[in-house]
Amino acid sequence: DRLQIEATLLKGISVSEQFYPEEHFRPMADVDVLIPEQALSRVESVLLDEGFIRVEFPPIDGLHHGAPLRHAQRDTIVELHRSLFPNDSALCSGTVFNPAQVARRSVASTYHGRPVARLSPELQLVYIAASWFNDLTHHKVQPGFLATLFDAVYLLAATGGTLDWSRLLQSLDNEMARASLRSLCGVNFPRP
Repeated sequence: DRLQIEATLLKGISVSEQFYPEEHFRPMADVDVLIPEQALSRVESVLLDEGFIRVEFPPIDGLHHGAPLRHAQRDTIVELHRSLFPNDSALCSGTVFNPAQVARRSVASTYHGRPVARLSPELQLVYIAASWFNDLTHHKVQPGFLATLFDAVYLLAATGGTLDWSRLLQSLDNEMARASLRSLCGVNFPRP
């Protein structure tokens, strides 16, 4: 709030409040927040001043988020993202997950009365699918990945009738994102 920076809620923290019947139904290991790159150090400084500490984390070139920050008393872990995927990810080709495009396709919202941004439902669905597929590719199957499938189910239940599928398909200029959405939704989309 005091930095006047628009934070975009990602993954569980966003969909839990937005689409789940009760926010606490969505298990989360951490809170993912997308911050404009030029504001990352300021936001991290404020969180460190508020009692968060950096979690030991190996430095990885091109990673899309910094070291996780953990609040000892609340046992909350926050990851500040500069982009949705690592620089070397196949998901970074094209424009669908380009930071400028993501900013344009984010929508103003609130989280417990505080102003935030969220990905549009169409972009959220593609991001959920791509994140799920990316996690499966890099980390193999893990029980925690089931939450992502429920994210998609609840999103589709809440917005499926109003999703702009035309806009969604036109924005998919990344084959891996397209394949991820196809795999998650079980639908064979026509090529643009």
